[in-house]
Amino acid sequence: MVNIFTFFLNDIFRQGILADFERELGVPHQTIRHHLDTLVDKNLINRVLKVYSLNLENPAVWEKLSIAEKERLLFSLKDTIFSVIYEKFSDFYEKGLLIMFGSAVTNIKEANDIDLLYLGKGNPTRIAKHISDAYGKEIHLVRSGFLGATLKVEIQKRHIFLNRSDEALRLIWYPWIGARRGEKASLRHIQVEIPQRSTSRRRKRR
Repeated sequence: MVNIFTFFLNDIFRQGILADFERELGVPHQTIRHHLDTLVDKNLINRVLKVYSLNLENPAVWEKLSIAEKERLLFSLKDTIFSVIYEKFSDFYEKGLLIMFGSAVTNIKEANDIDLLYLGKGNPTRIAKHISDAYGKEIHLVRSGFLGATLKVEIQKRHIFLNRSDEALRLIWYPWIGARRGEKASLRHIQVEIPQRSTSRRRKRR
């Protein structure tokens, strides 16, 4: 089943005509048109003349993008190395976000190395080294409490969220959620701290 929102995962401000969707998604022209028309009727996609774009003012769009991100993850899990990375890092999924970015996203088998970004508590460096030694493919693990503008743009272009896709979406596109296209450039330099899930109970007031 075709998911039109896959077309926008690496650029939420992207615009395209029918031929662009057909070429990238590998789906016949008539099928693409039907899906786009349905999404336009539901106010999820904007259409100006023959050009389509996301309606970022509709909160449901972000739910659709999150689903598309999860589908991309599930497809990637068919690869052995990717599935090992996903499993071995699972102990850290409640502590932070893990994002794969760079050339490995496109073809993990052909990539010379694997770039991973971990934002959160704990140190998964030993896991990365263990996988590197076992499969002979170097893993570059970036650990940070903040996501700077330059790295953020690189991740936007090519990424796979290994966990917490809803939060990861807000992270890499914040503060552009709900923003108009013309505001994008002026907001690009803002840094965002990774949201942490609270694992402790609130103290009772005296």
